[in-house]
Amino acid sequence: MRRKFLLLVLLLTLPLGLVSCGFIEEKINTVKGKLGQQQPAPIVQTPPPVKQGPTAPSKTPETIDNAGQLLAQKRQLDHLLATEKYLEALEIFRQELNQEQGGEGFAKEYRDALNGAITKGNSFLSEKAYEQAGIYYRAALDNYPSNNSPTAEIILSSSELTAQVDFCSERLMEKGLQTYRGGQLQEAIDKWQTILVFNPKHKASRNAIQTANTQLSNLEKFNQQE
Repeated sequence: MRRKFLLLVLLLTLPLGLVSCGFIEEKINTVKGKLGQQQPAPIVQTPPPVKQGPTAPSKTPETIDNAGQLLAQKRQLDHLLATEKYLEALEIFRQELNQEQGGEGFAKEYRDALNGAITKGNSFLSEKAYEQAGIYYRAALDNYPSNNSPTAEIILSSSELTAQVDFCSERLMEKGLQTYRGGQLQEAIDKWQTILVFNPKHKASRNAIQTANTQLSNLEKFNQQE
């Protein structure tokens, strides 16, 4: 009797177990289906940074203006040197450009202007035109490079130029004295004044001019009294 009862219970619970197993299996299959539908996330590879070469500095309007100005000055210097206007070329170096312009590309023009002025001075000296020679020697001396600059390619050294200036001064001083001894006071003064054009610190000519002016003034007063 008992065995029949247990068999009956087992038969009644068996459908429920099958139903439960089917439900669980259905859930499992649903989850598997969802997992199967999901695609793996793509792997994104970041490219390495591209190395860029050095960029050229941008040209500002100021840079362009400076380049244009230097080009114009170079053309002007070339023209002055070609026409042997060395004093004007040296004046440009003195006023507008650094006297030692090797870094700016004017080293050749600077050297040519100095040597041109010295050559001109030598030419005038050979003709005994001491005033003109002194002017060119003084211009070269005033624009001579500093001790730190190379001077091997310049015709005369600064000490030699100084000696040439003094020599021209003495020759003109002698000419003025000859005129003075001849009684031509004003002409003597004019000759001595030419020395001060290129050698303004020449004391002998200054003293001579002062003495001659005093004598000329006294002579004019004497003539007026007569």
